[in-house]
Amino acid sequence: MAEKLSISEVFLLAENIEKQGREFYLGAAKNSQDPMVKEVMAFLAEEEARHEGIFAGLRKKFFGSNDLYINNDDDEATKYITNTVNTHVFNVEKDVAALLGAIQTPRSALEMAINFEKDTIACFTAFKKVVKDETNLIDRLILEEQEHIKKIQRVLDSI
Repeated sequence: MAEKLSISEVFLLAENIEKQGREFYLGAAKNSQDPMVKEVMAFLAEEEARHEGIFAGLRKKFFGSNDLYINNDDDEATKYITNTVNTHVFNVEKDVAALLGAIQTPRSALEMAINFEKDTIACFTAFKKVVKDETNLIDRLILEEQEHIKKIQRVLDSI
């Protein structure tokens, strides 16, 4: 990852995280035999696609003349974001097919989904600390991710 990150690069990271999540959820929905798990995974895939689009729009908004590096002389912000993204369940270096292959039960798919949503909240919180102009939108997305966790937990509790 770069020594410095621009605002558009932060949004590209967010966009890629959502893309990985969408691919995982689509695969999990396709592979699941449990109707409730299939339904929640399909819903989550749609949500991730919507979030991916939001971040793509933000990336385009800041790319070019509005794009600023978030850490002019101090690379702590980049290190913080890089570490948060690199430890995400679905960071861009992870193979979604391999993660899908690791699912043994509907319960394990749901538990992986909860971990994805928790990791995403951590990433969004890290992004919010450096991308000051869009904190209200990121706060709204964090609330949506929290609602996803509740929805997944309800399905997990029912199986």
